[in-house]
Amino acid sequence: MIRISVDDQRTDFLPEDSQNLGEFIEAVSSSLPPNRIVTNIALDGRGLSRKDATHLYEKTLDSVSEVQIKTAERTLWAAAGVDMSLSCLEGLQKSLLCAAELFREADRIRANRLFVHCMEGLERFLETLAITRHAMNLDFKNYKVDGVSLTSMESQLSTCLVQLVQHQENTAYDDLADNIEDTLLTNLCAWSTALRQIRNSQLSHA
Repeated sequence: MIRISVDDQRTDFLPEDSQNLGEFIEAVSSSLPPNRIVTNIALDGRGLSRKDATHLYEKTLDSVSEVQIKTAERTLWAAAGVDMSLSCLEGLQKSLLCAAELFREADRIRANRLFVHCMEGLERFLETLAITRHAMNLDFKNYKVDGVSLTSMESQLSTCLVQLVQHQENTAYDDLADNIEDTLLTNLCAWSTALRQIRNSQLSHA
């Protein structure tokens, strides 16, 4: 029997025989009060990353023994989510520039260590952004910065991150540095602009 808790409280939500793990978690999330949003999911004590989440619908219910779900007040997250997303970006841009410089200087140990730290920060940014989008019901298709939709910006960022990891694995450090400076930082600047515009819109309607 799979054990499930929501905000550390055990729940008796029962899975259907035909459900896979992704469908089960989706059903539990849909049963939450409308004023709550999911902020974190852990499987057998291990936090679920965005990459892991894409494979949930391929897993059977007997592949895990415990699901822990953390939630937050939707209105509180909607009010603070933009600032949290911006906060994730603040230090990243300087760190990424530093990593690019270290790769060019062939200081590979420090460069790779800093690069891994930056990738973890970008993962936190994307997770925070996804929750904020859900809490605020933001329409990424129609919201644009300089004519580019947030949906396109999100897709470009995901593609860029895949390319960066490939460059690192192939030890193509000059290409990695170029990609950081020419593509990734441009994308992150656009996100900063978008988030500030959204925050200003929030303030004007407060």
